[in-house]
Amino acid sequence: MVGKPVQFPQVGDGSLHFRANCWRQVKRRGSHSTEMKETRVCAGFGGVGRSQQAGSSLEMKPEVRGACGAVMLLLFLALLVTAIAFAVEAFQPHPHLCFPCPFDWIGYRGRCYYFSEAEGNWTSSQDNCSALGASLATLDTGEDLSFVMRYKGVSDHWIGLSREDEEQPWKWVNDSHLSHLFQVHGGGLCAYLKGDGFSSSPCNLHKSWVCMKPKSNGMRRVQKLCVSS
Repeated sequence: MVGKPVQFPQVGDGSLHFRANCWRQVKRRGSHSTEMKETRVCAGFGGVGRSQQAGSSLEMKPEVRGACGAVMLLLFLALLVTAIAFAVEAFQPHPHLCFPCPFDWIGYRGRCYYFSEAEGNWTSSQDNCSALGASLATLDTGEDLSFVMRYKGVSDHWIGLSREDEEQPWKWVNDSHLSHLFQVHGGGLCAYLKGDGFSSSPCNLHKSWVCMKPKSNGMRRVQKLCVSS
């Protein structure tokens, strides 16, 4: 083995200076072989030794190459599937956005409610609701009453409750009787909603009104219109 020190240029940053010393080693393979192997050994920065065989290069192990290839294949397949999914979604027909209640109506517990801004007497209010495929609102439960009171605002609103005279019971427009849970104040023949619940007045007074209709009315026809090709 023959070793010869090789001096390299000094490296510095202006304040610290380092010198790297390397030795070139030549080894003979076998006692009678003429093949020589050259190795350069360097004592680098911080006294750490490094060896580099002359003419050698870094090679990736076969198993590492296989793993990298598998990862790349999986990434390619994932991108391909994503692209196909986006393409299918782009060319697929989409239904139009459908609402269970018409515009300006509010849905609650299977019904649609319309709160008017205009005013009219009780009879004309019922006619206006009928023209919209509805009727003046009927309220069966305390939850229905709370909902309507929340959305009616400060104005009084006619509801679908009336009686023939002061001695007759209150009846809704669907001919059902008023529940004993509710009490109507006043001596009128037509009922309306005010700030504290049910009240009554002469039917010819002008007030706003509340229309109501079931959500199921006409929904089959609407659903057909909601699907586009």
